[in-house]
Amino acid sequence: MEKYEKIQKENIKLLNKFEEYLLQKNLSKKTIKRHINNVELYINDYLAIDEEESPQEIDGYTLESFFGWCIDKWIFNTVSGLLSMIISVDIFYEYLNENKPIAHIDEIRKVCANKEYYTKKFKSHERLLDM
Repeated sequence: MEKYEKIQKENIKLLNKFEEYLLQKNLSKKTIKRHINNVELYINDYLAIDEEESPQEIDGYTLESFFGWCIDKWIFNTVSGLLSMIISVDIFYEYLNENKPIAHIDEIRKVCANKEYYTKKFKSHERLLDM
């Protein structure tokens, strides 16, 4: 089995368990759906395809690259969309780390906490595209 396919199968299980975790937090269905969609984009469309890694294997640099990828590929058309992604990924890693400690969790949490940096980067990119 190709590594990508193996990662995809694991990601399905992870997303289902993450959804259960969010349901226990008594979040609205709309909020849960947004977090699931964001995390699915991250783990399936970026990590599994571009990096061929599972979410538990990555470090802060890989996450920084993902947020840069979101900006460069214009995945979100608003700052709030990008910030929503950052928050979803942060919650996802909080969940993963609670169940099994993640090797680079401090790096990952630091990247997620740097929302102002990504907001500025997004706005700078937006200005370049308006020219």
